[in-house]
Amino acid sequence: MIADTPLVKNLDNPEYMDIILNGKKSLEETFAEISQKEVMKKMQETKKDETKIPRKVLLLVRQKETMAKLLYLLAS
Repeated sequence: MIADTPLVKNLDNPEYMDIILNGKKSLEETFAEISQKEVMKKMQETKKDETKIPRKVLLLVRQKETMAKLLYLLAS
């Protein structure tokens, strides 16, 4: 089983989706409200914590196309 399989399977659970969507109609609508600037701000705040954000994650979030790619993957 691929590591992310349980997360994907949760998308079939109506209760889980109600929590994730928080009143929105789709994941696309939910992710569209996420601001890249807000993500970067939160990541800057976490630098103050002892935990480290993996370099690959930082590079991915900094790319302007990241949200478009993520939405494309979720929609397929």
